[in-house]
Amino acid sequence: MCGFSGFIDFSSKNLDYSIILDKCNEMISFRGPDQRKKYLDHNNKIFINFNRLSFFDLSDAGNQPMLSKDKRFLFLMNGEIYNFSYLYKLLSNSNILANNKSDTSVSLEFISKFGVDFFLKNAIGMFAIVLIDLFDKTISFLSDPFSQKPLYYSIQNNSLFFSSDLRSIRSNSNFNLEIDKKALSEYFRKSFISAPLSIYKNIFKLEQGSKIDISFKNNQLNYLNISKINNFILPKEHKENVKINFNEIQSSIEKSVLLHLEADVPIGTFLSSGLDSSLITAIASKHYKNLKAFSLGFRNKYFDEANDAKLIADHLKIEHQVEYFDDSSIIDKVQNTSQIYSEPFADSSQIPYNDICKFSSKSIKGILSGDGGDEIFGGYYRHLNGALIYRYTRNKLYKFIFNYLIKISNNKIFEIFLKYLGYSYPLEKINRLKKAIFAKNIDEFYYLLTSHLNFEDIVKNLSIKNEFINIDNNLNHSKYLMFKDLTYYLPNDLLVKSDRASMFNSLEVRSPFLNKDLVEKVYSFDSDIIFKGNMNKSILRTILKDYIPDKLISKKKRGFVAPINEWLKNELKELCEYHFSSKMLPTDLLNDSIIKENINDFYRGKNNHVEIWNLLIFQIWFNKYH
Repeated sequence: MCGFSGFIDFSSKNLDYSIILDKCNEMISFRGPDQRKKYLDHNNKIFINFNRLSFFDLSDAGNQPMLSKDKRFLFLMNGEIYNFSYLYKLLSNSNILANNKSDTSVSLEFISKFGVDFFLKNAIGMFAIVLIDLFDKTISFLSDPFSQKPLYYSIQNNSLFFSSDLRSIRSNSNFNLEIDKKALSEYFRKSFISAPLSIYKNIFKLEQGSKIDISFKNNQLNYLNISKINNFILPKEHKENVKINFNEIQSSIEKSVLLHLEADVPIGTFLSSGLDSSLITAIASKHYKNLKAFSLGFRNKYFDEANDAKLIADHLKIEHQVEYFDDSSIIDKVQNTSQIYSEPFADSSQIPYNDICKFSSKSIKGILSGDGGDEIFGGYYRHLNGALIYRYTRNKLYKFIFNYLIKISNNKIFEIFLKYLGYSYPLEKINRLKKAIFAKNIDEFYYLLTSHLNFEDIVKNLSIKNEFINIDNNLNHSKYLMFKDLTYYLPNDLLVKSDRASMFNSLEVRSPFLNKDLVEKVYSFDSDIIFKGNMNKSILRTILKDYIPDKLISKKKRGFVAPINEWLKNELKELCEYHFSSKMLPTDLLNDSIIKENINDFYRGKNNHVEIWNLLIFQIWFNKYH
């Protein structure tokens, strides 16, 4: 786990890269406080700063950048390869690594011997890798199948930038920082910016399961190849009955947890009392002595799960530590978002999530989370209820009846019903649903169900034409919604939050559910197995009964939400007034009339708090960096 910043520079500028790399180090040293290394190759014009957070082989032998034994490859990796012991066994000439058997050195020599494709086929881990071939003069970027680790890159003015953090590009005058309006528009609709886009034009993020090759022969930088070589394929439903082998799924999860527990430093778990973190914690407690579980509590009982988590921890006989969220310093916490996230990011759970990372990092260096459980096992209400609504509203009569009932009914009735089902901010869900039922296909339905559309035209001089895929009608709607969350929402929202907040606190978060083999096994089952008894996560519920009594895990899903509506109207009101003032708004980018209209509507009681929150987070970021 680490952070790095690098440049290959063939521009005519005579820049002092020793100073530039020192600036990069100052900006992202929190990603790797254990060791720092500068690499300056003036012959090849390659300049790299590396910050290391040590997990395997804590000695200097694991430091990076690392040069292969044959002097051909220069290797950088942000992340971990959990099964590096298996890769080591496949290296027939093990003497080559007699004095260095870290996951970094094993991965490097494995690639040197067998090539990149065979490495990606066999490696299990989370990683963003930079591989520089000093013989062929090429540089390659590699991502794991889920994009758990970030890598930004850009070619401008015959210079290449690559880094774990966007802010380090500010150290180099070769690169222009122009806001990408398309990316900004997506941010206001989704609360995040999806790869390959970043907030800036011509600066990109590496997508999940991707490989990018760039040549730097003859002092020229050119893209050679951009491909996805570690993709998921969504299978169609089976026509015949397929029986599920719960022991096989359970064994896959256990093996993955065991791999993720491998480290030369202490490991703990997040425990929210939900199905995902409870199962990961339960399995880890069987195999890891003196396991510590960490929970975040809330004084507001509607959001609090700390007491439920304590009951689970007591049952598992493990140490349980709780940090209660303190919203008395909410202004400082919100303003700090621009330090944690180097581009606009507004998932509201980022605030409490940073707190639990900060709290946990005082005791341990690595932690297991339940990230991916919802996307793999069908945990969101839209996977079941949303698919059901979509299916029924394909019938014109049902669509008319459903729309009519929404129009004539008091929103309060729907609000109470959705709260009973476990939805947070149900009125927001109702407003999205009103639009989603008119979707032409399941792809558009997903977009409308997950987008904040009050700010759809907030970006000036931008025409957005949404293109939706006509999905094969034989494809199951529930599985498609799960797949969209797995390949879009998870890597661009949840894993961004997990990486940026944890690394800001020099903490490594590992996600055992994010195992390609496990995903493909679960997705091979028909939806009636995944949602047996019309129940979300029926597979996990069945498995979890082997570890924890049903009475401790049968509560409704609450999620990791924050009371942003209340914050914006109370503690954050003055901060909003400051950042929303005419002198602070970038009126060359944003339509101020739409902003003022939405702000006024918000204080009159309209349910558009997410849009206002997104605007506040953007303004804090923009006014810090521009």
